[in-house]
Amino acid sequence: MKKIHKLVMASTMIAAVSLTAVGYTAVAAKGTASVVRGQYDFSDMTVRRVWFNTLDPAFMIDDYDRVWLDSNSNVLAEGNYEETGSDGSLMAPMAEMFRQIGVDYREDGNKVTIVMNGDTLVLEIGKKDVTLNGVKIGNALSASQVPKKINAKDNGLNPYMTEDYYVTYLPVAYVLHTFQADIYTDGNVKSFYAAIPIFKTELTPDLAAVSDDYGVNYRSILEGEAEISDEIAENITAIQNADGGFGLLPEATDMAQENLEGRRGSLVSESTLEKGATIAELNYIADCLVETPDEAYESALIKGIHFLLENQTAAGGWQMNPANPKGFRANLVFTDQITTDVLRLLRRVDSSNALKDVKNTIGAEKITQAIKAGDHFILNSQLVYGGKKTGWASQYSEDGQAAMGRTYERESLSAFATADIAEYLMYSCDPVDMIKEAVESAVEWLEEVKIEDKEAVYITDLSMQNGFDVFLLDGTEPGILDTSFADDGLGTWASNYTYKSGKFKPLYSDVDPKRPEQPKVNDWNAAASDNLIWYASRSTITYYDNDLADVLIEEEYPTWIETGKALGTVDEPAPEPDNKPDSDHDSSDSGSSSSYTTAADPNSGTWTQDEYGWRFTLKNGTQPNAQWFYLDWNGTKSWYYFSEEGYMITGWFEHEGNRYYLHPISDGTMGHMYVGWHFIDGKWYYFNQKSDGTMGKLLINTTTPDGYEVGADGIWIQ
Repeated sequence: MKKIHKLVMASTMIAAVSLTAVGYTAVAAKGTASVVRGQYDFSDMTVRRVWFNTLDPAFMIDDYDRVWLDSNSNVLAEGNYEETGSDGSLMAPMAEMFRQIGVDYREDGNKVTIVMNGDTLVLEIGKKDVTLNGVKIGNALSASQVPKKINAKDNGLNPYMTEDYYVTYLPVAYVLHTFQADIYTDGNVKSFYAAIPIFKTELTPDLAAVSDDYGVNYRSILEGEAEISDEIAENITAIQNADGGFGLLPEATDMAQENLEGRRGSLVSESTLEKGATIAELNYIADCLVETPDEAYESALIKGIHFLLENQTAAGGWQMNPANPKGFRANLVFTDQITTDVLRLLRRVDSSNALKDVKNTIGAEKITQAIKAGDHFILNSQLVYGGKKTGWASQYSEDGQAAMGRTYERESLSAFATADIAEYLMYSCDPVDMIKEAVESAVEWLEEVKIEDKEAVYITDLSMQNGFDVFLLDGTEPGILDTSFADDGLGTWASNYTYKSGKFKPLYSDVDPKRPEQPKVNDWNAAASDNLIWYASRSTITYYDNDLADVLIEEEYPTWIETGKALGTVDEPAPEPDNKPDSDHDSSDSGSSSSYTTAADPNSGTWTQDEYGWRFTLKNGTQPNAQWFYLDWNGTKSWYYFSEEGYMITGWFEHEGNRYYLHPISDGTMGHMYVGWHFIDGKWYYFNQKSDGTMGKLLINTTTPDGYEVGADGIWIQ
């Protein structure tokens, strides 16, 4: 269950880049390199775009995709990004950039070799001389351009780097000019910008891309929203690493393209759990296996589960990058829901009848012990402040202390991790003993730290690089044309909080380690300020979630406590409740018996719509009809009712003298049961919240639990 962090979007995002040309002056390379500007064979060439600056541990590539300079540390580029001539002083790690664009980059001791477009450039640590195509060029580099190695453990950028870790810095302008790149200054993002010609080789990535809502891209795999397809499943099993895990792909990658495995080029990478990789692919394979038994899928899933079990730490959690756990990647993480999603997958394998052969092959006891160890880690890592249990950090060091990850991921309480962990526990465990105490404390903390009077809003701004900016607003700011974000009430959660002087305070950290904490993400109408998170960060990193815990606090937690059992689980068919509604399309009593069923997995099927309405199809191909089902639709977990024909009911309907109301508006949450107070057609109504067989029933001629009178029509008597 991937959490989708929703921000209000005012209008379409449009990217704009302003470029200022600078002349080419690479005398040393001129006439020596194989590629000559203006003589490209475009049929066998691609042009890749990259941006570097000295403010961010990442560089940007092609369509502003952020890629970290070094995967394990928070190192920054150095020098002047505005110097775009071949004598420019900008120094940066370039290994990952060359991997992204498909170039042969090798380090051997102090020697760096780059093979590109038929040319070979050799540089050496500490030396001004270079060698191009076997010809030595003496004093080609200035003193500020000499290649060097920086020990990330000693530079103060990541205090959790516990061993020597060297990162190689090269003169960016000189290297790219040597290979005939066109270089500019991008004033909009204060960056060094290069258009790099690449002649295709076996290393050059040749991945087809597909945007959202058109086909299946890798992002939809990570988010658990991809449609099931044998073609995609075969591609996924083909790119599984030998150790059973998966590397990351660009998020726009078309997962149905022919020969996905062979088209990755230099983008083949080590197994990781970052962004949900490996877990997402294994869940997809499990979905396919449930739908269509297949030996190849079963083998891939078994191999992947072994990878997860073998890489569970002694403490019970998982690292972001088990294959290369250096720096912050050695932390135990709830970032990207990693630890909880691994546990969800293990529980799925443990409980699914369709996956029993996988469980038996791996060993039921191994899976059970891993789940117990993971739950133990969760309970032991809950943070205590002022003598009270609160929430969880997103990352922990091996000794169990809250730890820093990326430079913007400072050691702190994470509202995002806390909400996800509370949901995991409620959907996995009954409310008993330490589990109940942990969730209760987390819910109380989330209620305490909610920002009640504002919401995060995207505002169109075509002067900005990505065509928008993000603000925290209350709807009264001058010049705001669209205040609809405030119509359903305000409120949001910051991603992280610190505890100071007995109070919890939002923590806003920038990507630059020299300015890790800032007062604000942005101020309304602020053009620039040293107190703001930089634009490149605030437009790409999620600092708020308007809907993070509303459902958790108002619906899931009360239901979990009242039912006394894990949400979303059914041990056997539930008995027919005495007072549950039974309806069909015309709201009449059809005489058929209804059932009241909780799906074993709230995401265990697919919603589809036709001219008559919405249906839900379970993974086994059946469709609920004449019954209630507890489901997750677009992040809203609630009870839905399906008619005898299998269509979701909306609006008012009546049965045996009781009235119910299911959300009628097509806004991504249509059909969910109303409970508590709701304002409908200008009137206030109260619907029973108790899980006693009458949940959702309109209260009439009585006093509501919070002390208000309602009449025979259920309307609040004012």
